[in-house]
Amino acid sequence: MRRNPSRPVLLSQFVIRNVNWIVNSNMKVVDLKRLKNAQRKTRWDFGNEILYRLCEEHPHHTNEDEILAKIWLVGRSYSAAIERRKDAREVSGEAFYTTVVGPKMRQAKIDKWLSPLFRHSRPTIKNCGEIIDAHKRLTDLFDEITGLEKRSLASKYLHFHFRNLFYIYDSRAAMNLTKLAPRLKEMPALNNYDQVYANHFVRSLKLVDSIEREHGIYLSPRRLDDYLLGLM
Repeated sequence: MRRNPSRPVLLSQFVIRNVNWIVNSNMKVVDLKRLKNAQRKTRWDFGNEILYRLCEEHPHHTNEDEILAKIWLVGRSYSAAIERRKDAREVSGEAFYTTVVGPKMRQAKIDKWLSPLFRHSRPTIKNCGEIIDAHKRLTDLFDEITGLEKRSLASKYLHFHFRNLFYIYDSRAAMNLTKLAPRLKEMPALNNYDQVYANHFVRSLKLVDSIEREHGIYLSPRRLDDYLLGLM
């Protein structure tokens, strides 16, 4: 169902109005031991920090060499390589990166949709619409490039540019999130949001808020991912 274009609705507005009824039940009990473990450093923090620094020191999308370094290293490191696509027969290997990925990402003017996010320090109900919208735009771009949605790659790529804003989406994190966060009763049918990631994002946000309220522990997107993967 598409929204009426004469009545624009932001996801953040929707959530604010319906924050008391979009869930079916209370959050499930969390494992405090695992929760505390998620706050500790891991063997992967050093490697992740290199990716964070790469994206934070080169945040823009005007230089194709920088773009290729970021999409290649993040994608390969997180099992979400952009070269895995629907039809790889026409252009393959290095040529796919240099003649397709780099030019298309540079031409997409990505920085125009990312620049408003720099004013936010953490995800909230009020700013989640902007964050989810940026994810949808990048997912659409990756779909144009590869013929696949690649919402997981989009979430990971954006996470390394904004470590405190974007929750990481993949099948393992999503599966474990369903064990803890209640199912959303209803989400808006908006064609400028990826519904799967929007659902994952709002559930993650509600879980983080619940843990902080009940236990005084704030889980950043990175630490939430560590916690969810620790449930495997």
